[in-house]
Amino acid sequence: MTAGGPPWIPSLPYPAEISLPAATGQIQLGVATFPGPLTPPANGSWSQAAWCIDQSNATGAASDTNTGLDPAHPLLTAQEVVRRWGTTRPLLTLATTGPTCTIRYLSGTPTINDPGMFNPYCVGTKFVVTMQSAVPTGPVAIAGVVAKNPAGNQALNATIPAAAGVVVGSKIVNNSRGLSYARAFKNLGGTTWQLSQPVNPALGAGFHVVQNNAWANGDLVTVVPPATDAPGSTTVMNVDLAEMMPVVLDINGTFDNVPQLLNFNVSDLNPGTFGFAQLRLSGQVVCVDVSFAKHFWLSPEIGDVSFGAFLACDIENSGSGGYRFQATRFEAGQWTLNVGGVVDACSFDAGFMIKGHGGINDGVAAGVLGEVYVDGGLLTVTNAFGAGVLMQTTFNGGQPVIYGSGGLDNRGLLIYGGAAGQGVATFPCAGGLRIRNQATAYSFATGGGVVAVHQVALTPANLDAAAGAAGFGGYATWPGLGTFSNGTQT
Repeated sequence: MTAGGPPWIPSLPYPAEISLPAATGQIQLGVATFPGPLTPPANGSWSQAAWCIDQSNATGAASDTNTGLDPAHPLLTAQEVVRRWGTTRPLLTLATTGPTCTIRYLSGTPTINDPGMFNPYCVGTKFVVTMQSAVPTGPVAIAGVVAKNPAGNQALNATIPAAAGVVVGSKIVNNSRGLSYARAFKNLGGTTWQLSQPVNPALGAGFHVVQNNAWANGDLVTVVPPATDAPGSTTVMNVDLAEMMPVVLDINGTFDNVPQLLNFNVSDLNPGTFGFAQLRLSGQVVCVDVSFAKHFWLSPEIGDVSFGAFLACDIENSGSGGYRFQATRFEAGQWTLNVGGVVDACSFDAGFMIKGHGGINDGVAAGVLGEVYVDGGLLTVTNAFGAGVLMQTTFNGGQPVIYGSGGLDNRGLLIYGGAAGQGVATFPCAGGLRIRNQATAYSFATGGGVVAVHQVALTPANLDAAAGAAGFGGYATWPGLGTFSNGTQT
């Protein structure tokens, strides 16, 4: 080794780019060879604002020797983007990359050997991952439309011809209603389907969905298949995305530069073989019109501000065994909710539909329930530290409501609106109300300096009735187990 080196290091020559001055014994790294982790590579890849990936070679022109700039010159692998970046953590800035950097998949992922892993730092640049839409069937005319009516415990139903090939999770696009779209939530027999809340293709103010409740008989729709576990191809748009963990270092005042996963099918190409594969999502990602057939973790980086959202998404196979969401919005989509996860300080609204028997464990801060459909079983709401779950208004100022064939099991403090009749208006759900699975609760009536305690059936009508032997006056509780409160006992 060179002079001055410590004696316990083997006597090997240092590479040419490293010098070891005898005077100090300190290793000096050549700047040209070791540029540092946030220095753009010489190939200019951090300045490229558009990347097209064609993993199944649908174009017949895919090659990792292409630029990847457009659909005529796509890359063949997702790994090539990372190779050119030189890292999964490039620095994308408004000055070098521009206002948006978009990665677009032109076909599905054919094998498990090329997962997408995109985790840039973003300074003023919005990072978007999207895909070419799958080939739809149709158009076909819908019939037998039954309009959504939360107060009447009714979701949107429609009959869709069998030729359209609808399955659970299919995206139904209404050509007659401004390309608004919904998801096939549940088959009601034959070709009759219960649909999720239709939304317009463009988001509204504040990154909220815009509901479209005008669907009617005779409307022409096309049908797009959802994500599955099958390998992707030129016609089946199943994409293996493993990580999308961007960090936004400069959020603008309107929040329109937040990263987005947009119009996408996330697939698990190897389900069950090695446990379960997962997609890691940053808590800063807004998912819009995404079909998930893969388990995922919402994993904020340390110190991140979480403002993620799942807007009009189909979450069919996620969360089993310990999902965690924090400060996240769920609007106008559908989710098979599994027992065992943690959902902290989140909001569910805009006709969001929950399947199965699952739970919202609100353990840190107040969560919000707006307009929510529960399909069977009991939606369990817990707030371990007393912060409470709020049901006082929807994001657009409407009536909060839990409706559907399921019910609500409250295991903490749930606060609903204080106006007269809000118990019946807020909880028309057919599955009824519970406090830790108890169908009764305690009512406290005060008169003449005496507090009378009664055990009363826990129903929406009894929540509204005056406190006493047949009502709660807006305050129903099992001490130590849970409470429904309208904030003002009557």
